[in-house]
Amino acid sequence: MMTEENAVDWSDDLDCLRFSVPGHGAPCAMHRLAFKVLINDALTEETCRAYFVANREAFLAAATNKIERLSMPFERSLHINSRKDRRASAVYWIVKSARVPRKIPTVRLRLPVPIDRGRSAPLSRS
Repeated sequence: MMTEENAVDWSDDLDCLRFSVPGHGAPCAMHRLAFKVLINDALTEETCRAYFVANREAFLAAATNKIERLSMPFERSLHINSRKDRRASAVYWIVKSARVPRKIPTVRLRLPVPIDRGRSAPLSRS
């Protein structure tokens, strides 16, 4: 059981990062593979932990959002690795903004085309 308000640890058994949520008596977890859409590097304990530390406020906001939305009891643990949870949380917006579009939109340029005003010969450019 995590007792400190700002505790962070790694669970080898669950292959996830666990962190405490201020004001909530149980940890929140995010599975290593859920970090895949966030981290462009190797998914190791160190990279997941570093990403969490750099974005702690967003993770806490996501966990707090889920606790409040589901009226979770004080001692009940939770996770934020499903698509539904990410959509309802601040972490989803990080994910959405970090994704690279699969198809780059094309821009069509309209080049000026000479207009034939009834002339039979093609227009010449001088």
